[in-house]
Amino acid sequence: MTSRRRRFADLRKARGFSQEGFAEAVGADRSTVQRWESGKTDPQPWQRLKIAKVLSITASELDALLVPDVYAPPQSRTGWLAVAPPDSDDEFDALELARRVSASDVGKETLSRLEHAFDELAMKYPVSPPQDLLERVRKHSAYVAHLMDARMTLAEERRLYVVGGCSNYWGLRCIST
Repeated sequence: MTSRRRRFADLRKARGFSQEGFAEAVGADRSTVQRWESGKTDPQPWQRLKIAKVLSITASELDALLVPDVYAPPQSRTGWLAVAPPDSDDEFDALELARRVSASDVGKETLSRLEHAFDELAMKYPVSPPQDLLERVRKHSAYVAHLMDARMTLAEERRLYVVGGCSNYWGLRCIST
C-alpha cells in the first residue's frame, strides 16, 4: 500500500513547477515524479541532491517531505515545513519509532494463509497433474511478489521470504516433471 506525499507535491507547485517541468529540472521522467508524489517509489540517493537544489531546500527538509502523509506531522501555517521546537524528550521519539517498526500492511493472518496454501500445494504434488499445480503456484508467487513491496515488520518479511522460496521450489518441481 502506498501513501501520498502531498507536502512534496505542494512545495513543487509552490515553486512554480508542473510535474513535467520539475521532471526536466531534475533530469527525470514525469511518470517518475508522479510515482515519487504518490509514494510508490523514492528518489534515488543520487537524485536527492538535485531535487533539494531545484526546490531550494536542504537535504533534511527533503527527507521530511518524502515521509508519507500518514506519518508526517501536521503542517505549520507559517511555512511549508513544520519546525518542531527543540526538545530533549527522546521517549516520544522512541515510541514513534516503535510504532513505525510494528506497522504492517501484510499482517499475520495473510502470512498464515499463504503458508497454509503452499503446504496444501506441497501435499497435492504427488497426486496432481504438474500443469494444474504450476498455474496455482504462479498465482501464489505473483501475490507473494506483490506483497514484497508492502510495509511489514522484519518477522513478517522473513516469513514472506520463506513462503516465496517455497513457491519457487514448487514451481521448479512442477516444471521439471
